[in-house]
Amino acid sequence: MKSRSVLVAIFVMCTAVLTLLPFSQPASAAPDEPWARWFIELEFVNNKPAATMTVEIGHDTRLGQRVVEIQETYELACRETGTLNITNNVAEFDGNSYLTCEMPVFQDLVGTLTSGKLKIDRTCECKLANGQAHFAFSASSENPFFYLEGLQFAAPNPPTGPNVQYALTVAGVTAVSEVFAPTKQIQQGGGEFVQSGPGYEIRFQVNGTVLGGSPSSISGQLEVPTDQNQFYIGFNPDSGEILQGRLEYLFIDPGCVGHGGI
Repeated sequence: MKSRSVLVAIFVMCTAVLTLLPFSQPASAAPDEPWARWFIELEFVNNKPAATMTVEIGHDTRLGQRVVEIQETYELACRETGTLNITNNVAEFDGNSYLTCEMPVFQDLVGTLTSGKLKIDRTCECKLANGQAHFAFSASSENPFFYLEGLQFAAPNPPTGPNVQYALTVAGVTAVSEVFAPTKQIQQGGGEFVQSGPGYEIRFQVNGTVLGGSPSSISGQLEVPTDQNQFYIGFNPDSGEILQGRLEYLFIDPGCVGHGGI
């Protein structure tokens, strides 16, 4: 897989009080805090879609150390609607074609991987949600990259003017970047919601250049579901919009660690 940008270099944690002992500790030891998280990556390998979901399960020690005990990566089945033209491992989305991908239910996976020892809630609080794409813009469109209930990432090209912007939606709350000039070459960038105090700071970047966001911050707590089993690449079922442009790589992390107990 391609190395991830600074947007995804931070591992994130959701706060909750648990009653579960970590999986590797003896029963007599003081309890630490277990957690589980997931992220999705999409590439086009040998000119075919290759989507994976990685699940990590571990615990935080009393000293704040993050210990990963289980890591599993799953290849996901994606079916095409229309026909994607994929050349040199870059897919051309023509406004009529997109992918529908099936994913394991995160809530169920955690239970299976821990033999039922860790049961997480249906939703979990986000600490850092982010999406990034290697993409070349081609038309005035909503340009949806990724759609899952509670989490969407897009790159709208407004109907007037040549510029584009990124849009990231978490739990129905949307932030957009300032506009920037598209190029025919693949550009790399995206956005993130970073929890800070009682709300979130919004950050965007393209090709390493920081972009302003609107709004620049959001108040309140945002949660994403843990029981979904399907997502879309290049399609927004709410608006009916389909991606128009070239996509080389996509990374999605809800920035959410599901906590729970027995």
